[in-house]
Amino acid sequence: MLTLHRARRGVHLTNTSDTAFADSGAAVDASDAAVDEVSVPTGDSSAPVGESGAVVDVSGAAGGGSGAVVDVSGAVGVGSGGVVDVAGEVSVLIGDSGVVVDGSRIAAIGPYDELSATYGDRARLREWNGTLTPGRYEPHGAALLEAAYHPDPREADELGTEPLTGEALEALHMTEARWGASARRGLQRLLATGTTALTGPFTRPAVRTAVQRSGLEELPAPRPRTLHVGGPATFAIFAPDGTTVATVLAGRLLHRRH
Repeated sequence: MLTLHRARRGVHLTNTSDTAFADSGAAVDASDAAVDEVSVPTGDSSAPVGESGAVVDVSGAAGGGSGAVVDVSGAVGVGSGGVVDVAGEVSVLIGDSGVVVDGSRIAAIGPYDELSATYGDRARLREWNGTLTPGRYEPHGAALLEAAYHPDPREADELGTEPLTGEALEALHMTEARWGASARRGLQRLLATGTTALTGPFTRPAVRTAVQRSGLEELPAPRPRTLHVGGPATFAIFAPDGTTVATVLAGRLLHRRH
């Protein structure tokens, strides 16, 4: 089934820089800033410009209407509907935009009105008051999941709710099963911050299994991550204040703010 994720504040197609976001209150880095604060890059006046926006189609075929249709590579410029980088590629769709998801992959990206006209009668609609991006990257995944214990809510009276490290961790009787349960709770905390990728390495078998099952992408090092047609439907939506509205991994909505 198709799902149309409507992002009222726009879509960032790429993250060129990432920062650790272990704390849900952390400020959003420049790559995840609200679309209102993004300016059109200068330095390439020859970039091709369309009229109103861009719709990315699975087949890459040209489309009708006033907007330009982006092929699989995403190499086309847009006018008022987007920001074109110096390479002539769309990097940001400004304002009411969206992503169409088919199973675990992205089927289309573009202005909401055009996506709605094309897919509205056959796609479930999810509406988000925020900016849709590839999500955040956590470089300290091993430290968060293998050198810290995330208490079970039922342990709150005894252990509190924050991760335990150092002497507090050493005082616990940590079995492999307990490490696995802790890692699953830690991963939920990361999803709540809009994290979609992290770095290990993870040496504890139970933790490694939890990470693999979570759907988070494990990277050997930070790298730019992009949203493109045919690519994985993995992204996060952020409110203007930088808090996470929702996190989607491979088409699955795994976190949403209530």
